[in-house]
Amino acid sequence: MTHHERITIPGWLRRWGPALAIMALLFVSSSQPKIEQPGAETVYFSGAMPIFPGGWDFIVKKSGHMLAYGLLAALLCRALWRPGAGRSAGLGALAGTMLYAVSDELHQTLVRGRHASATDLGFDFVGAALAILLVWIVMRWRAPQPAGQRR
Repeated sequence: MTHHERITIPGWLRRWGPALAIMALLFVSSSQPKIEQPGAETVYFSGAMPIFPGGWDFIVKKSGHMLAYGLLAALLCRALWRPGAGRSAGLGALAGTMLYAVSDELHQTLVRGRHASATDLGFDFVGAALAILLVWIVMRWRAPQPAGQRR
């Protein structure tokens, strides 16, 4: 291959690849066992999973849920987006994100020291909904307006 040749990536992979990559990363993360060390006063690792002392573990992990599932929702929205899709892309992305979140929680029941959590699903939903709202706002702002109309 010469330096002038381009590698072409199929359209479906450009659209769906980033969302599939996040799903794979979430699956690997959920596969990490959690082994508590009672009384630990510093960050320690249980496999590849960091465990934070005190209330920090809750704050960091739930923020991570919101960020990860928000990113997944935005990437699914991007994959589903077509001209005129608007709400249907957002609703499809939210549904797809939550289906994946439920499957992830069920998967965690098979991992040592992990369990399914409705609280995690709530944080996943909030992160996904906020991300889709942000995508919708940006797409409306960027959409061409008919002549003479204000935003």
